Amino acid sequence: MKRQLIPLMAVALLAGCGGDMDELRQWMEQERKEAKPTVTPLLPPKKFLPQPYESGDGVDPFSTQKLSVAIKQEA
Repeated sequence: MKRQLIPLMAVALLAGCGGDMDELRQWMEQERKEAKPTVTPLLPPKKFLPQPYESGDGVDPFSTQKLSVAIKQEA
């Protein structure tokens, strides 16, 4: 008896959860009509102005003088 009752109860519970969704669909349609998105327009991109590289009075990183000083310090 219990084995027959469990599937029947499960079917009854699932049938109760179904129902029409007309009210929900109507509400969704109404909300879609009333929704007014406010999108701010994008600003145009700024023009890129490259700046020249100014190294100043520093030593050239690839100079042989700098390399020889570094080798002497390691020794």
